[in-house]
Amino acid sequence: MKQHLLLAALFVVMVLAMLKVLFRLIDIWPDNGDPMLVVALVTQDSLIVFAITIGGIMFSSMIADLVDEQELHNGLRQEGVFTSVLGFAAKASSSLGLIIGGLMLEHFIGFPRGEAPGTIDEDVLFRLAISDGLLINIFILIPVYLLTKYDLTREDLADMQTGLQARRICRFYTRS
Repeated sequence: MKQHLLLAALFVVMVLAMLKVLFRLIDIWPDNGDPMLVVALVTQDSLIVFAITIGGIMFSSMIADLVDEQELHNGLRQEGVFTSVLGFAAKASSSLGLIIGGLMLEHFIGFPRGEAPGTIDEDVLFRLAISDGLLINIFILIPVYLLTKYDLTREDLADMQTGLQARRICRFYTRS
């Protein structure tokens, strides 16, 4: 269930991010200056934040389940290792994203420096829209693929919890 909710959240984020650009390209998104543009952007971003929040909750819960599984297999509880790996992965992917974004802006999009708003070439704006709305969102397929490897079921989790509880009770009585 957690896996399915996280997958759904990732797909919602990906689709909503793509829809904004797609709707602008096919002229159903409000034009700049239209008061409905703010409503559309706030609505879209609110839905994205909602999906990201649900996904974050599911992800954290799945990590806790993996910590339990790891403890059951080797007898060690290592939340710190999991947390540090997740922190490093977040920092590394954020840094890589900034580097890739900068390279794309400079080389693929050709975004000009110091231009006044409204004077940027339509070609540049189109490449920016395609990059932001479509190309970047394809990277969401990486965690989607990795989530297909997560195979813990509710029954597995219940069995793990039972096994861990039995092990803890056994340790308690052998120490006393």
